Amino acid sequence: METSKAVKEFIAYLKRMGFRVTPERIRTLEAALNYQGHFTADELYLVIQGSDQHVSRATVYKALELLVKADLLVEVQFRDHTKRFESKFKRTLHDHIHCLECNSVKEFTNTEIEKMIAKVVHDFGYTLSHYSLNIFVHCTNKEDCNNNDSIV
Repeated sequence: METSKAVKEFIAYLKRMGFRVTPERIRTLEAALNYQGHFTADELYLVIQGSDQHVSRATVYKALELLVKADLLVEVQFRDHTKRFESKFKRTLHDHIHCLECNSVKEFTNTEIEKMIAKVVHDFGYTLSHYSLNIFVHCTNKEDCNNNDSIV
């Protein structure tokens, strides 16, 4: 999905749901789509503020909620219970593996897992909207596990 297509979809969603289309909401969308990796609302707010564009913190929080409902962002929650977001823009379906010691989060894809989930959903008579798989692990190499709090 191109950024302009995402903007058009967001504008259509806002109008359909009776929300105002504002430059601040569009700036929030564009910043979210351009962010690399997972981000919190506060991290995105700082990025927007760093670009010399004024958007209030409250507007960023509300816009992120709307972007999730518009199916342009995904909300994820990691072990630290912090609500994070990631764009569906230019993203492939992926899962997460979390180290319980250093808090690192790695993304991975596995077609066998995707097939298994599709089969389970089908066997129960549903159609898949989306899913989230988070695997929690302990580092086997303690020297490489340095409690670095890295989140992809």
